[in-house]
Amino acid sequence: MNRPPIPAEAEASLQPVFQFPKSLIQPVMMPWMWLVDQGLFGEKRLETHVVMTGFPRSGTTLAQLMVEACIGDLKAYGKERRALEIARFGSRASKFLLTKRPRDIFLIDEIREYYSERSVNLKFILFIRDPRDILTSYHINKPNEYYVSTIRWKTIHEYWKLAIEGSDTVVVKYEEFVSNPAKTQQQLSDFIGWNVIHPFEEFHKHVPKGFDVGALNGVRKLDTKNSQRWRKECYTERICELLREEDLALTSRLIQLGYEPDDSWAEEYLADKSVKTKKVA
Repeated sequence: MNRPPIPAEAEASLQPVFQFPKSLIQPVMMPWMWLVDQGLFGEKRLETHVVMTGFPRSGTTLAQLMVEACIGDLKAYGKERRALEIARFGSRASKFLLTKRPRDIFLIDEIREYYSERSVNLKFILFIRDPRDILTSYHINKPNEYYVSTIRWKTIHEYWKLAIEGSDTVVVKYEEFVSNPAKTQQQLSDFIGWNVIHPFEEFHKHVPKGFDVGALNGVRKLDTKNSQRWRKECYTERICELLREEDLALTSRLIQLGYEPDDSWAEEYLADKSVKTKKVA
């Protein structure tokens, strides 16, 4: 499968924005950082760069907080950072480096290419969530509109299908890590080999100072109330709209992703809500 054209929002990430004094210092740092990555200045500490990415509104911020709170010998930033920028100029002082940014799903090839000539392991954690919950989700920065459009979701899905083919990726479902964080902790430990210092279930007791919790609307124990949130009556109109837009193609994607065994949910939903939509040929 050929990679689709990079969306403009991701293409912009490849073009540096001038920031003083960072933009003047970084070009000078690049040769030095390359030598550091080769281990030419004594013991090289950084072993693995872990990149969290995937679908927006799929729990990446929550998972980032859990990891930053519960994993040792980890350099992290408490907010979204571009994987490529941190790969090039970030600290190498810890064994593990963590970055989180959903839009890095579009730049996986570029991140892989950067590390192909460096003796640092690269691991991608790809997050996913029931599309119906993603497509009915709001964001604190856009409280009056749905955060993810169907067009944006489908574009991300194309890149997602390419990303999961790599041996350097692991998939984490939002629904599974909020309902069984211990299982997700073990899954990631087996995949990455990092040092667990606290159980994921206790992340709320160890929030790192300075972590940006704005998108979480506060820090609290894990709960599953946001799983299948799309079933709430307040989202009825949105679900009807999605079914009309997608002409039932949404149901096939849910089956492919393992969120539904068949399309009976839609048939029942359409019958109950009297929604008129075309059948897929």
